[in-house]
Amino acid sequence: MCAIYSAVRAETDAVFGGDEQGLPGLPSREACDTMHTTLGTLKETLRLYSVVPNVTRLVVARDTLGGYQACACLALPALIHPSSPHLT
Repeated sequence: MCAIYSAVRAETDAVFGGDEQGLPGLPSREACDTMHTTLGTLKETLRLYSVVPNVTRLVVARDTLGGYQACACLALPALIHPSSPHLT
């Protein structure tokens, strides 16, 4: 089993715990704030697998980009991510 998975599982078990019947309880906000490994794992997952399909920006003034007049910019995170197979 992966070390990160084990750490996240241990945090989850510690925070959500369980009652005498093994049912998970509702943690307090303070308890959730101690889940640093879980939060880091979620952030890294969302960084690698973005839920935003594209990012569109309008330029404020005309500019030249690569010899072309730019008026808008569209970025596709899946194509520009360092681990993208499109970059190899």
